[in-house]
Amino acid sequence: GFLTDWGETDYFVGACKGVMLTVEPDLKLVDISHGVTPFDIQEGANTLLYAAREFPEVMKKLALK
Repeated sequence: GFLTDWGETDYFVGACKGVMLTVEPDLKLVDISHGVTPFDIQEGANTLLYAAREFPEVMKKLALK
């Protein structure tokens, strides 16, 4: 799952996805949200927590501050 606080009004999300797919062309990428309030770590953590419950256990999870 891909979760950011970047919004969707510029190229950042698309550019990041492009890099990820360049590194791993077979990547299965699912957008969780890009609308987390900027720098709101608690909101991001809660969003990831609730979304991750719906993903398979084998899903890799990475959270960066």
